Amino acid sequence: MCELAAGSPVASLVLRFELVALRILGHLPSLDMCVECGEQVEVRGRVAFGQLAGGVLCSRCRPGKRQVVSVSAEVIVALRRFADPASDAWRREEPDRRVRGELRAVLNHYLNHLLGRKLRLHDYLGTIVS
Repeated sequence: MCELAAGSPVASLVLRFELVALRILGHLPSLDMCVECGEQVEVRGRVAFGQLAGGVLCSRCRPGKRQVVSVSAEVIVALRRFADPASDAWRREEPDRRVRGELRAVLNHYLNHLLGRKLRLHDYLGTIVS
């Protein structure tokens, strides 16, 4: 992988890889529209992310849903930027430590849910991608 050889940040490469893989497999979470009703979700403050539902939830659809986490707007913006197939902004920008930690937590849980088990790789990534 030439990006690694070029010294690109490992955290950014791993995040991009995971999001591209999710998109190719048809499991990329909805990051713009409410996964339930299709309404555009405003990204400011905290945003409801439904782990089981598969993406962001609007304030009307959020109540009663299981396994919903509240993530910062910066996390949703970073997910959108890194998942965008037409953009290479992910190569130039690395999320700060706080956002990276929140991104890892959300994606780890989402991937674990999709696979039905915890990936051992996530423990290892935690030691090299912090």
